Amino acid sequence: GWLSNLRHPEIKTPSKRDAATKREDQNKIFRTSLVLAWMSTNTVLAMVISSEWFQDVTTKLDSTGSHNPYLSFIFWSVAGLSAFRFFGSTWYWIRFVGFGCCR
Repeated sequence: GWLSNLRHPEIKTPSKRDAATKREDQNKIFRTSLVLAWMSTNTVLAMVISSEWFQDVTTKLDSTGSHNPYLSFIFWSVAGLSAFRFFGSTWYWIRFVGFGCCR
C-alpha cells in the first residue's frame, strides 16, 4: 500500500535530453529573451517620451510646437531599416539570382 511506498520510494534516474531537444529549448529561450528585451525597450521608450523632462526639452528646442520628435524618430528608424533591407535584398539578388554561377 501507500505506507510501503513511503518507506521505499522509487528512485528516479535522470534522463538525458537529445541534441534536437536541447537545440529547441535554446531556441525557445532565445525567443523569450528577445521578446522580453523588446518589451523592456518599448517600456523605457514610452516612459521617456511621456515624461515631463522630455516635454520640457522638446519645447525648448522648438517653440512653435510643430515638431514631434517621437514621429521623427519613428520616421528615420523606418527609413534606415528600409534602406538596409533594400541594399541587402539588392546584394542578394545580384549575388545569387543575377549571377547564378556564383553559388
